[in-house]
Amino acid sequence: MKKSLKLKAKSQKLDQGFTIIELLVATTVFSIVLLVALASFLRMSQLFFKGVVIDHTRIAADQIMADLRAGFNSNSSYGNGAGYYCVGGSRYSYLLYKPVDLSQEDIGQPNPTHYGLVKDTPSGCGAPPGTPFVNPQELLGNHMRLSQLDISQASAPRAGKVYTISLKIAYGDDTALSDGGTSSPSCVGNLSLTEFCTVNSLFSALNLGQ
Repeated sequence: MKKSLKLKAKSQKLDQGFTIIELLVATTVFSIVLLVALASFLRMSQLFFKGVVIDHTRIAADQIMADLRAGFNSNSSYGNGAGYYCVGGSRYSYLLYKPVDLSQEDIGQPNPTHYGLVKDTPSGCGAPPGTPFVNPQELLGNHMRLSQLDISQASAPRAGKVYTISLKIAYGDDTALSDGGTSSPSCVGNLSLTEFCTVNSLFSALNLGQ
């Protein structure tokens, strides 16, 4: 009889379910686990996007440098002026520190002002817009900007034979970049913005026509 009453009391206690305190504790623990998982997911997403930004900027810089080197190697002609270089049979016109927005580009217009680094093939080596773009191609992607493009001749006795190319491309808007309007940009320390920023620098030296 006593054993039967004990079993009945135990059964009634189990039927009562969880108490409010137990539910609160369980909910709190679940919320903490969920927040940790969400933070980890967001961080992984940031790292993934950062990798994409770095990769796209690096590819753009590598392609530009390879294109310039190919121009020097294939043809001995070289010229330059304010805002442009002529290498081989191509002209490279640029606007320093200007973020590229492909939706706003006007390189097909008579007086273009919205571009970063444009390659085209005019009949002569002159400054745009005096010498309009011919078959223009923007070499930078969205949100990229040209921070530096210097093509220089070596000093004597190798003047006119050896050239150096310094190229720097930055990715990011003015909130993500520090000194974005200079030749020495850097990414700001804000963790929420670093995924939208990177700077890629390249240097090359080569013999003209070789």
